[in-house]
Amino acid sequence: TKGKVRVAVGRASDFFGPGVLMSAMGAQVLKPVLRGKAAGVLGNTDLPHTYSYVPDIGRALVLLGEREEAFGEIWHLPSAEAVSTRDLVTMMFAEVGKKPKMRAASKWMLQFVGVFNPMVREVIEMLYEFEEPFIMDNSKFTNAFGDISTPLPQALQATVDWFRVNQ
Repeated sequence: TKGKVRVAVGRASDFFGPGVLMSAMGAQVLKPVLRGKAAGVLGNTDLPHTYSYVPDIGRALVLLGEREEAFGEIWHLPSAEAVSTRDLVTMMFAEVGKKPKMRAASKWMLQFVGVFNPMVREVIEMLYEFEEPFIMDNSKFTNAFGDISTPLPQALQATVDWFRVNQ
């Protein structure tokens, strides 16, 4: 019908994966991990957080575009189980056979750097996601279409492998 658009909205959490450079789990984490240096992370590292694997996001968005029942709905896209940032980064270090090290940027440090760097100012706006548990419930998607998320160890292995070759 004229004037009507069929839309399905897919929402993902903070993302990581092969080729992902600019994210909370992008190059500022993976490059130091590969060198055995401290990974730069945000907020409270001990709180559970949902991280979305980019290939899972892509598969889920394609599925939503192909399925009639997806239209007119908002979907939290599938992700592996929520883990703490500390656990996720520790798993990355284990993947490269190095001892885990990380440093969490404090809010005041980000505010100081944000005076000079507009990208950091944007990070401050989203910092709340890392100062309290941030868990996305994807059960609506999983119940409708099945669980298509990649297990976390497999997703981390593919991510680390990509960064090894492309750093």
